[in-house]
Amino acid sequence: MGREIGSPDYERLTAFDQAAFAVFQSWDKVELWLTAPNSQLDGACPKDMARNSDGLSKVMSILMFAGGHASEDFMREIETLAVQDRAALKERK
Repeated sequence: MGREIGSPDYERLTAFDQAAFAVFQSWDKVELWLTAPNSQLDGACPKDMARNSDGLSKVMSILMFAGGHASEDFMREIETLAVQDRAALKERK
């Protein structure tokens, strides 16, 4: 899905990964959510919807609404990290 470093979508998709982790606090739960049909997406899987910018915006909206309990400090911290550091954070989890 364009996750190669330097691709136009890399930073956007990395931010998406981090937002999903902030909501679910587990990469296993993130993967389950991404691959399950979602009624808010008319039965489409979030992973499939996130393949284009309009779909990604819809999926991010759902995550942001669901992640009301996610720390604003955590989200600000993630946004200030360099892209390579975000990827390293994902690998550690």
